[in-house]
Amino acid sequence: KAFNKTDYITASVAQLTVGVNGYKPLTNNLFLNLDGGIIIGNEKLTDFSGAYNERVFVGLSLFLGILFVPDIAIPLVLKAGIYEEVLNSKLYNFDIGVKVGVGLKF
Repeated sequence: KAFNKTDYITASVAQLTVGVNGYKPLTNNLFLNLDGGIIIGNEKLTDFSGAYNERVFVGLSLFLGILFVPDIAIPLVLKAGIYEEVLNSKLYNFDIGVKVGVGLKF
């Protein structure tokens, strides 16, 4: 929906987030998770006249969530929380949403 409100017919976006994260134990299996980072990205945009524009954008990201590590033989990790990104991108200046993930504990 956000893309349809822009003056572009095509877009290619790539981004990398570099940051730090922390965990605070709430119980033996439940952890509070806070991640913060700096976003560096590249966007390639083509407008309706056919003009091509490539630019670098930067931003900040924040994630607050819960990690659950069940007491089972498989080192499974479940993660859920809210994220927020603030960018100087031509397409997305602000993004907020919910992330849900599954991973392995090493």
